[in-house]
Amino acid sequence: MEFEPYTPHHFNTAPDIHDAYKTYESQNLEYFICTTIRDMFVAHSVHDLFGLTLLHNHFKLEEAEKLVHVDNIAQPWNDHTARKELLADVVPTQWRFTESGIAPFEFSWTGNDRSISDFDIQQHKVFLQELQAFLKLQSWLGVFGVQYLDTSVQAIGEENVPVEMTRERVNITLPFVLNEGDELANFEVLWSFDPMIQLKKCCIGKCLDKQSGHPKSHTHKTCN
Repeated sequence: MEFEPYTPHHFNTAPDIHDAYKTYESQNLEYFICTTIRDMFVAHSVHDLFGLTLLHNHFKLEEAEKLVHVDNIAQPWNDHTARKELLADVVPTQWRFTESGIAPFEFSWTGNDRSISDFDIQQHKVFLQELQAFLKLQSWLGVFGVQYLDTSVQAIGEENVPVEMTRERVNITLPFVLNEGDELANFEVLWSFDPMIQLKKCCIGKCLDKQSGHPKSHTHKTCN
Protein backbone atom coordinates (compact mmCIF):
# COMPACT_ATOMS: atom_id res chain seq x y z
CA MET A 1 0.00 0.00 0.00
CA GLU A 2 1.23 3.48 -0.91
CA PHE A 3 0.66 6.50 1.31
CA GLU A 4 0.29 9.07 -1.43
CA PRO A 5 1.00 12.81 -1.17
CA TYR A 6 -1.95 15.20 -1.19
CA THR A 7 -3.15 16.98 -4.30
CA PRO A 8 -6.42 18.95 -4.75
CA HIS A 9 -7.31 16.38 -7.41
CA HIS A 10 -8.12 13.89 -4.65
CA PHE A 11 -10.77 16.28 -3.31
CA ASN A 12 -12.07 17.65 -6.61
CA THR A 13 -12.74 14.24 -8.13
CA ALA A 14 -14.99 13.15 -5.26
CA PRO A 15 -18.68 13.15 -6.25
CA ASP A 16 -21.21 15.65 -4.97
CA ILE A 17 -23.44 14.39 -2.20
CA HIS A 18 -26.36 13.52 -4.49
CA ASP A 19 -24.27 11.26 -6.73
CA ALA A 20 -22.54 9.71 -3.72
CA TYR A 21 -25.83 8.93 -2.05
CA LYS A 22 -27.31 7.47 -5.23
CA THR A 23 -24.49 4.92 -5.14
CA TYR A 24 -25.07 4.35 -1.42
CA GLU A 25 -28.75 3.56 -1.95
CA SER A 26 -28.65 1.74 -5.29
CA GLN A 27 -25.94 -0.70 -4.13
CA ASN A 28 -27.36 -1.24 -0.63
CA LEU A 29 -24.14 -0.06 0.99
CA GLU A 30 -25.72 0.15 4.43
CA TYR A 31 -25.66 -3.64 4.62
CA PHE A 32 -21.91 -3.79 3.97
CA ILE A 33 -21.21 -0.90 6.35
CA CYS A 34 -23.01 -2.72 9.17
CA THR A 35 -21.41 -6.11 8.47
CA THR A 36 -18.17 -6.60 6.53
CA ILE A 37 -16.78 -3.09 6.96
CA ARG A 38 -17.84 -2.78 10.60
CA ASP A 39 -16.17 -6.12 11.37
CA MET A 40 -12.89 -4.88 9.89
CA PHE A 41 -12.87 -1.81 12.14
CA VAL A 42 -13.60 -3.92 15.21
CA ALA A 43 -11.21 -6.77 14.35
CA HIS A 44 -8.31 -4.31 14.01
CA SER A 45 -9.38 -2.36 17.13
CA VAL A 46 -9.50 0.93 15.23
CA HIS A 47 -13.18 1.72 15.90
CA ASP A 48 -12.13 4.42 18.38
CA LEU A 49 -9.60 5.93 15.95
CA PHE A 50 -11.38 5.99 12.60
CA GLY A 51 -14.81 6.66 11.21
CA LEU A 52 -15.99 5.63 7.76
CA THR A 53 -16.91 8.49 5.41
CA LEU A 54 -19.05 8.71 2.30
CA LEU A 55 -16.75 10.68 0.01
CA HIS A 56 -18.13 13.91 -1.41
CA ASN A 57 -16.88 17.43 -1.98
CA HIS A 58 -18.41 20.76 -1.01
CA PHE A 59 -16.85 22.90 -3.75
CA LYS A 60 -13.81 22.82 -6.01
CA LEU A 61 -10.35 23.58 -4.68
CA GLU A 62 -7.74 25.55 -6.58
CA GLU A 63 -4.15 24.50 -7.10
CA ALA A 64 -2.18 24.52 -3.80
CA GLU A 65 -5.41 24.59 -1.74
CA LYS A 66 -6.57 22.13 0.89
CA LEU A 67 -9.71 22.12 3.03
CA VAL A 68 -8.63 22.79 6.63
CA HIS A 69 -10.80 22.44 9.74
CA VAL A 70 -10.20 24.83 12.63
CA ASP A 71 -12.64 24.11 15.45
CA ASN A 72 -16.08 24.65 13.89
CA ILE A 73 -14.82 26.28 10.68
CA ALA A 74 -13.49 24.57 7.55
CA GLN A 75 -12.23 26.53 4.56
CA PRO A 76 -9.57 26.31 1.84
CA TRP A 77 -6.01 27.22 2.83
CA ASN A 78 -3.50 28.04 0.14
CA ASP A 79 0.03 26.73 0.66
CA HIS A 80 1.47 29.82 -1.06
CA THR A 81 -0.41 32.49 0.89
CA ALA A 82 -1.20 31.02 4.33
CA ARG A 83 1.15 31.83 7.20
CA LYS A 84 3.95 29.28 7.34
CA GLU A 85 3.79 28.89 11.12
CA LEU A 86 0.12 27.93 10.83
CA LEU A 87 0.68 25.54 7.93
CA ALA A 88 3.27 23.73 10.01
CA ASP A 89 0.46 22.53 12.28
CA VAL A 90 -1.90 21.39 9.51
CA VAL A 91 -2.26 17.61 9.28
CA PRO A 92 -4.55 15.26 7.32
CA THR A 93 -7.54 13.95 9.26
CA GLN A 94 -9.55 12.48 6.37
CA TRP A 95 -8.26 10.18 3.65
CA ARG A 96 -9.60 8.59 0.49
CA PHE A 97 -8.60 5.29 -1.04
CA THR A 98 -6.94 5.09 -4.45
CA GLU A 99 -5.92 2.29 -6.81
CA SER A 100 -2.50 2.06 -5.19
CA GLY A 101 -3.21 3.05 -1.59
CA ILE A 102 -4.56 6.00 0.33
CA ALA A 103 -4.26 9.79 0.06
CA PRO A 104 -5.15 12.80 2.26
CA PHE A 105 -8.58 14.28 1.56
CA GLU A 106 -9.29 16.92 4.26
CA PHE A 107 -7.11 18.46 6.98
CA SER A 108 -7.20 19.96 10.47
CA TRP A 109 -5.14 22.64 12.14
CA THR A 110 -3.87 20.99 15.30
CA GLY A 111 -3.16 24.03 17.46
CA ASN A 112 -2.39 22.70 20.92
CA ASP A 113 -3.99 19.31 20.33
CA ARG A 114 -0.92 17.12 20.05
CA SER A 115 -3.05 13.95 19.86
CA ILE A 116 -3.82 14.89 16.26
CA SER A 117 -0.36 16.02 15.21
CA ASP A 118 1.25 12.95 16.79
CA PHE A 119 -1.14 10.54 15.06
CA ASP A 120 0.59 8.36 12.45
CA ILE A 121 -1.79 6.70 10.00
CA GLN A 122 1.00 4.48 8.66
CA GLN A 123 0.89 2.53 11.92
CA HIS A 124 -2.47 1.17 10.76
CA LYS A 125 -1.31 -0.06 7.38
CA VAL A 126 -2.63 -3.61 7.81
CA PHE A 127 -6.17 -2.41 8.52
CA LEU A 128 -6.11 0.15 5.73
CA GLN A 129 -4.72 -2.36 3.27
CA GLU A 130 -7.48 -4.85 4.09
CA LEU A 131 -10.19 -2.20 3.75
CA GLN A 132 -8.70 -0.87 0.51
CA ALA A 133 -8.57 -4.38 -0.97
CA PHE A 134 -12.24 -4.97 -0.13
CA LEU A 135 -13.33 -1.61 -1.56
CA LYS A 136 -11.27 -2.22 -4.70
CA LEU A 137 -12.87 -5.63 -5.16
CA GLN A 138 -16.32 -4.03 -4.93
CA SER A 139 -15.35 -1.05 -7.17
CA TRP A 140 -15.97 1.34 -4.23
CA LEU A 141 -12.58 3.06 -4.02
CA GLY A 142 -14.21 6.38 -4.91
CA VAL A 143 -17.10 5.86 -2.51
CA PHE A 144 -15.59 5.51 0.97
CA GLY A 145 -12.78 7.07 2.98
CA VAL A 146 -11.71 7.15 6.61
CA GLN A 147 -11.66 9.98 9.14
CA TYR A 148 -9.58 10.31 12.26
CA LEU A 149 -11.96 10.64 15.19
CA ASP A 150 -10.40 13.59 17.02
CA THR A 151 -12.10 15.70 19.66
CA SER A 152 -14.11 17.54 16.98
CA VAL A 153 -16.14 14.38 16.31
CA GLN A 154 -18.20 13.90 19.44
CA ALA A 155 -21.00 11.59 20.44
CA ILE A 156 -23.93 13.86 21.15
CA GLY A 157 -27.63 13.68 21.91
CA GLU A 158 -30.60 13.90 19.59
CA GLU A 159 -31.51 17.36 20.88
CA ASN A 160 -28.19 19.02 20.13
CA VAL A 161 -27.05 18.06 16.66
CA PRO A 162 -24.11 19.99 15.15
CA VAL A 163 -24.71 20.92 11.53
CA GLU A 164 -22.03 21.73 9.00
CA MET A 165 -23.45 24.50 6.81
CA THR A 166 -21.70 25.44 3.57
CA ARG A 167 -21.66 29.14 2.72
CA GLU A 168 -19.76 29.93 -0.48
CA ARG A 169 -16.39 28.23 0.21
CA VAL A 170 -16.65 27.99 4.00
CA ASN A 171 -18.19 25.24 6.14
CA ILE A 172 -19.51 26.30 9.55
CA THR A 173 -20.53 23.80 12.20
CA LEU A 174 -23.12 24.99 14.73
CA PRO A 175 -25.52 23.32 17.21
CA PHE A 176 -28.75 22.53 15.45
CA VAL A 177 -32.06 20.84 16.22
CA LEU A 178 -33.63 19.12 13.24
CA ASN A 179 -37.11 20.36 12.40
CA GLU A 180 -39.95 18.00 11.62
CA GLY A 181 -39.48 16.66 8.11
CA ASP A 182 -35.75 17.38 7.98
CA GLU A 183 -34.96 13.68 8.37
CA LEU A 184 -36.37 13.12 4.89
CA ALA A 185 -33.69 15.37 3.40
CA ASN A 186 -30.70 13.92 5.29
CA PHE A 187 -27.86 12.00 3.70
CA GLU A 188 -25.68 9.81 5.90
CA VAL A 189 -22.00 10.61 5.39
CA LEU A 190 -20.08 9.52 8.51
CA TRP A 191 -20.20 6.35 10.56
CA SER A 192 -18.31 5.01 13.56
CA PHE A 193 -18.75 1.66 15.20
CA ASP A 194 -19.30 0.20 18.66
CA PRO A 195 -17.83 -3.29 19.16
CA MET A 196 -20.68 -4.09 21.56
CA ILE A 197 -23.40 -3.29 19.00
CA GLN A 198 -23.50 -5.66 16.05
CA LEU A 199 -25.20 -4.95 12.73
CA LYS A 200 -25.61 -1.28 13.56
CA LYS A 201 -23.87 2.03 12.98
CA CYS A 202 -23.41 3.74 16.32
CA CYS A 203 -22.56 7.25 15.10
CA ILE A 204 -23.96 8.93 12.02
CA GLY A 205 -22.89 12.02 10.13
CA LYS A 206 -25.46 13.45 7.77
CA CYS A 207 -25.75 15.93 4.95
CA LEU A 208 -28.92 18.01 5.00
CA ASP A 209 -30.47 19.24 1.76
CA LYS A 210 -31.62 22.85 1.67
CA GLN A 211 -34.37 24.64 -0.27
CA SER A 212 -32.11 25.26 -3.27
CA GLY A 213 -31.87 21.52 -3.81
CA HIS A 214 -28.12 21.54 -3.18
CA PRO A 215 -26.49 20.02 -0.11
CA LYS A 216 -25.50 22.86 2.20
CA SER A 217 -25.08 21.28 5.62
CA HIS A 218 -24.03 18.15 7.47
CA THR A 219 -25.16 16.81 10.80
CA HIS A 220 -23.67 14.36 13.26
CA LYS A 221 -25.77 12.48 15.76
CA THR A 222 -25.67 9.43 17.99
CA CYS A 223 -27.69 6.34 17.20
CA ASN A 224 -30.08 4.91 19.75
